[in-house]
Amino acid sequence: MLKTEKTFFLFFFRDDAEEEAEDIYKEFIKACKKNDDKSVEDVLKILSVNQLIILLSTEWEEFTHNLTGQQQQIIKLVIEHCKLKIQDSHSLKLLRLTFIHASLLGDIDIAKDIYNLAKVVKLEGKLLLPADDGDSALAYACASGHASLVEFIIKELKTFGQLEEVCLQTNKQDMTSLHLACYYGYDKIVEVLLQGLDDPIKQKLCIKEAESNSRYSALHMASKAGYSDCVNALLKNVDNETKKDILFGRDSLKYTALQLACMEDHSGCVKAQLKNRGPQVSDSELVLCTDESGRTGFHWACLRGSVDCVTEHLVQLSEPLKERVVLTAGFFDGNTAFYLACEKGHANCATAHLDHLHVNVVAKVLKKKNRDGSFPLHAACSGTRNVAQMAEMLTEIPKEVKERVMIIKDDKAETVLHTACKQGCKEYVTALLENVSDSVRHKVSTALSNNRTYPINGQWGLM
Repeated sequence: MLKTEKTFFLFFFRDDAEEEAEDIYKEFIKACKKNDDKSVEDVLKILSVNQLIILLSTEWEEFTHNLTGQQQQIIKLVIEHCKLKIQDSHSLKLLRLTFIHASLLGDIDIAKDIYNLAKVVKLEGKLLLPADDGDSALAYACASGHASLVEFIIKELKTFGQLEEVCLQTNKQDMTSLHLACYYGYDKIVEVLLQGLDDPIKQKLCIKEAESNSRYSALHMASKAGYSDCVNALLKNVDNETKKDILFGRDSLKYTALQLACMEDHSGCVKAQLKNRGPQVSDSELVLCTDESGRTGFHWACLRGSVDCVTEHLVQLSEPLKERVVLTAGFFDGNTAFYLACEKGHANCATAHLDHLHVNVVAKVLKKKNRDGSFPLHAACSGTRNVAQMAEMLTEIPKEVKERVMIIKDDKAETVLHTACKQGCKEYVTALLENVSDSVRHKVSTALSNNRTYPINGQWGLM
């Protein structure tokens, strides 16, 4: 139940029970497809308690967390017939499954009816505990976005001292109720859930990882999916110590939530984390935090072409911190974020640097060499992606900076003009030579590489 991938039919019974379950399921679905309540009721009337349990344990392919009016009506009919079969303390399994489906439906009146019925047979204390597969009524209510029902369930769980146990319970995908709320983007549920918990439980819940889902915390899940309202709700409703724990938490690949947001171009999630980081986490700690290869979230934004995330960093951060961020190089390749943007042809990310950095910092970025002895503009002029946009980016480099970097050579003793000419790209050559002095044009056109070749060939000459 509550699978992220729909499965048609899954049981772990002996062969004859499995065959019986399949027959029941087929008859039920056939009746549902007739779009006739009476046909559904006729099937339900003849089912025993055990058969109803089998039916409610089935993966209903037709029913997801977004229910149509007809699907809601069918669930109501099933619940009403289940209620008629609940007579004593032996009905716990049926009660629990019925209440879970009421939570999926989100009808608080039906849920309260079932809860009161459980009181009659003295099972209300066990009703809210998870079913055999790990799913609980709280999980279903959170996954379906039903805030009033979440509030009701939390209140009753507190009464029986079961709140921590149920909140930390995971389903087959190792997802808690908080994970599910973030997975589906229900920020109101995140808020209601966390506001109903004490700080120690909040901390345990927020740092809990979904082991079979890349070891994502709830913040990872919301950040990767782009649910910035959920990120805001998470960070606004936990204490500062918990904020620090989840902001620096790592998934199975050792990425932070900020890095995931940058990878997926979710600038709203980047903004939410920078804004709500709390006093125990500095801007510098957050944005300079690296993965195992030494890449920050800013690196990943430039690598993936996430220009809004790049801009968010460059607009929000102080001038000294911006300089540190843009000059940070990866551990293994020595590439800055600007180098990665140039290498991948993400002209908009490279241009964002030029637009938001002081000219002196731009000069430092363009003159920073990687471990292979290559400069960012050499990478830009080696590429074949988005040539027109990359050439336009080259024309926007301030004249005094361009003239300084045009004459420097990489470890092959080649200027960037050598690289552009070797690439055979007239657009790059034209852009590089635009708006530079005659003396610089002469220097770069007569510069020799290691193999004693000049950059400008006879076909183009000095543009």
